[in-house]
Amino acid sequence: FLGRMFEDGQGVEKDEKAAFKWFSAAAAQGHAAAQDKVGSAFRNGQGVDVDMKQAYAWYSKSARQAHASAITHLGECYEHGWGVNADAAKAAELYTSAAKAGHLDAQYRLGLCYEKGIGVAADIEQAENWYRKPAEASYPEAGLALLRLQHRHEVLNQCLVHLPVVLTFSLTPRVLLTPALLVLLSALAHLQSGR
Repeated sequence: FLGRMFEDGQGVEKDEKAAFKWFSAAAAQGHAAAQDKVGSAFRNGQGVDVDMKQAYAWYSKSARQAHASAITHLGECYEHGWGVNADAAKAAELYTSAAKAGHLDAQYRLGLCYEKGIGVAADIEQAENWYRKPAEASYPEAGLALLRLQHRHEVLNQCLVHLPVVLTFSLTPRVLLTPALLVLLSALAHLQSGR
């Protein structure tokens, strides 16, 4: 693929405009990977001006051919409102489709959706399951996300161990719920909810 040669500087001088030209030629012929590359070029301004509507249009063409990377990129468009109205549920649906096809970035992004409740109900167990797959394939962001969730569990467990003492102390007649104690209780509720 000539576009990739110019994009990466393989055997030729790196040239984003030339890469875009060759990716565009292949994309016009219906090549799904090239359509995805053209979408990314428009999204990132590589060899062409940034145009989110064009990025969305090219990702859509590639996604219709079941190209997992484009489906993931299309999910990002819906999540962030790039070239289309934001729709978190549609983003999660697209991430799910690409994640089930084995796309590592989609699996990571679906984990984020479950962790933060983006387009789906927050579910830390599902988040961990989706983060684990790309983490095992050395996808660094997913590995960090798993560590973050493990740390959250450790903090929650430590807080729950000490909660009876805190509550007993705070409920004695002479002790008022101080702002610091209210913050602790709020943090515990927040951690337990998984958000």
